[in-house]
Amino acid sequence: MIAMNRNENPSEDKRDAAPFRMTIAEYRQKWDSAFLLPGESDNVRSAIRELAEYFPAYGAEEIEERFWNATRLFSEYWMRRPPDAKSERSLIDFYNSTDLEIFELMHYHGVLRDEGPLNYVCALDLAERLGCRDVLDYGSGAGSGGLLFAKAGLAVTLCDVSLPLLEFARWRFRKRAREAEFIDLRTGRLATRADLITCFEVLEHAPDPLLILRKCREVLRDGGYLILTAPFGKDPERPMHIIHDPRLKLKFRAQGFEIRRDLKAQVRNRCHEPFFVLQKVNRPFAGNLACLIGDFYLRGIVGA
Repeated sequence: MIAMNRNENPSEDKRDAAPFRMTIAEYRQKWDSAFLLPGESDNVRSAIRELAEYFPAYGAEEIEERFWNATRLFSEYWMRRPPDAKSERSLIDFYNSTDLEIFELMHYHGVLRDEGPLNYVCALDLAERLGCRDVLDYGSGAGSGGLLFAKAGLAVTLCDVSLPLLEFARWRFRKRAREAEFIDLRTGRLATRADLITCFEVLEHAPDPLLILRKCREVLRDGGYLILTAPFGKDPERPMHIIHDPRLKLKFRAQGFEIRRDLKAQVRNRCHEPFFVLQKVNRPFAGNLACLIGDFYLRGIVGA
């Protein structure tokens, strides 16, 4: 558990500030080892086998079709029945209406077309260096990040608005005899407390991204960390990315956080951008307002 005086300046945290020396290849190996099934050496074949076991009603050919074309199929499903992007209820209903996102995430985590999923390994390395024990994955998807944290011995909580994803993640944990707490964000409250929260590629799916930051802050212990990625740019392959304002990052500090660029620097050569390390601070309302005015209205877009 993190212990930090509420008046302590987070920028003065000097714990082991040297950058990590692991290579991208070592990060990939650490990622794969978290959920490879017994007898498998390739994460793609392991993912396909896992999907076939979870969806016995689908034949092998359909499993392969859904896996390899997951991004296109999920995008087409959105285009056929687009939800109201301004309505949280409409979006939640959409994500609970299909199992295609399971295939999309398993493909993304297995094929590693980019290094995006390896941000979980960056978060794990930072968590271990900072002494974090209780980790919450907000928007936990298929549970891959949670499996990585659980294998490392951290206490893990997974939460999502999609019941199909939560049920699949729960099944994956049970299959590996791993433990975690699971929270359905449609009906459950975030009653747990966390030293560190990961929120990877979630904000661009939500009608009010800053509300998610405030919810995460409520769960964090004093001095706790929120590590997030938020690709706010338009992605023609993913119309479900509904927020396209990169200036939102200029409002992060005003939600009661400090941006820890020193911690990000330790994983800069391995993290996949945009990658933010935020630390909860107890700043008065006037201080948060000053951050909003200074960061958003006066400085304009600044580097992360």
